[in-house]
Amino acid sequence: TRIVDQCEGWIMGIQLSSNALRRRELDSVLPAEVDRNLLFEYMAAEVLAPLPQDSHDFLLRSSILRPLTVDLAQAALSRADAADQLRTLAERLPMLVTSLDGDGAYRYHGLLVDFLGQVLRRDVATYRAAHLAAGHAQTTRGALVEAVQHYIEADRPDEAAAVAVRAVDQLYETGRWDTIARIFEQLPPNARTPELLLAEALRLKEQGDNEAALLLLTEVETHGDPRSQIMARTRRANMWGLQGRHQPALDLFRDALYATDPVDLILMAEVHRGMGRAYYGLGENAPAIEHFEIALRLFEE
Repeated sequence: TRIVDQCEGWIMGIQLSSNALRRRELDSVLPAEVDRNLLFEYMAAEVLAPLPQDSHDFLLRSSILRPLTVDLAQAALSRADAADQLRTLAERLPMLVTSLDGDGAYRYHGLLVDFLGQVLRRDVATYRAAHLAAGHAQTTRGALVEAVQHYIEADRPDEAAAVAVRAVDQLYETGRWDTIARIFEQLPPNARTPELLLAEALRLKEQGDNEAALLLLTEVETHGDPRSQIMARTRRANMWGLQGRHQPALDLFRDALYATDPVDLILMAEVHRGMGRAYYGLGENAPAIEHFEIALRLFEE
């Protein structure tokens, strides 16, 4: 039944929900749903209230961590006793806190996580502080996607955007387009830096939405910093080349080359590679090879 699925086998949750359904005399036509208010009242009185304040605070703040491991809890909560806390909670609340393996990984019951999240949100300062600390810990661990989510919840858009740029680079390499889109959508507009706009334009291009990608590139060319403007121009030229518009692409690459700082070897290499492709598309093999060789040399440096 849906109640059993939502309660994940937690006997007390099933009992409370089933009793509530019977009291309301719901007929079998109506879908069975867990009575979250009733369950949350039970958790507040029977799970959270009896805990010592130390364990109470640990349970609340650790409920936002994914994955929930001893190492991450130690770092995010600054708690050297994280292993003892998690072990004690698993012993005290065996149906709600479970150990997944012998390496310090744990899992909180889904309903418990929902309840603790509701409680934690009542104190906005504590909620944001917990997510900020978790964001720092996840960034240090290299779990950048998770870190971005924490920074967003902590209302720290600048940190979220800075880490998001690094996360998107990783996600692009593995083709995780949906995750890139989700990160971009969750960031407030004023936190969408030129680097993130370029990344989103690249995702849109890879997924075939060239029109939307070109709009974002135009936005970066208009409002971005000088380097981002050149990168946007270069990517627009690349898109034109893929469409067979090799001469306009070459002209745009030339503009980008003149505007690029010669010290910026990576960007110079990108422009020369694009020029090589444009010349090749025009059937001019000699200049194409010349620019490909320059690009290769710059990439190697």
